Amino acid sequence: MLIVIVAVVGGGILGTLAIGRLLRVPMAQRLLIATGFSICGAAAIAAVEGTIDREDEDVAASIALVVLFGTLMIPLIPLLVGLLSMDIHTGGLLAGAATHEVAQVVAIGSLLGPDAVGAAVVVKLARVALLAPVVVAVGWAVARGRARVADQGGSATRATAPRLTPSPERSGPSARPTVKGEVCRVSAHGIPRLWSRLSPGRGRGGARTPGSPVPQRNRWPDG
Repeated sequence: MLIVIVAVVGGGILGTLAIGRLLRVPMAQRLLIATGFSICGAAAIAAVEGTIDREDEDVAASIALVVLFGTLMIPLIPLLVGLLSMDIHTGGLLAGAATHEVAQVVAIGSLLGPDAVGAAVVVKLARVALLAPVVVAVGWAVARGRARVADQGGSATRATAPRLTPSPERSGPSARPTVKGEVCRVSAHGIPRLWSRLSPGRGRGGARTPGSPVPQRNRWPDG
């Protein structure tokens, strides 16, 4: 029976994730729906939602779906048991394996008969016992995914960062760093060119142009 219960929980989670992916449901929401449908309804959603990045709308939608479909199972399971001519014990096993909440399982078992209640509750509690391993597995998978994203982001930052290397054209104490192979140095012709801009009347190379005013210099008084 334990193997069947593990298969029910694992198959329910994987199947719900696959269907949600086809329907393009957000990952956080389909994970909450999968655990809520496969384990124990709203309690499973409350346990898993603390380990993943989710929005409040994801939690609300997951709980609403669990309550809606779980309530629909209360009249459908007894109807299905009658249509398939199942015995009471088998009907209880089906109710415990297919229904979300414990209260809903008890309600279905009470409709089927006293013998169905015990079987349904045992199967349901076995599914609830798998909640802790599932939460640990989900938390481990989320932490591993975050670490992988962080490693990729660090590698991309290191790859795009500029590297400062000494200029191959100049060496020694006067060498300046280069960024991506470009030499960072000031040309020797830049000083007179800058001086000609700052000093009025001086042309290229520092020579005075004709007709330019002679700057007056302050002199100390004679004597």
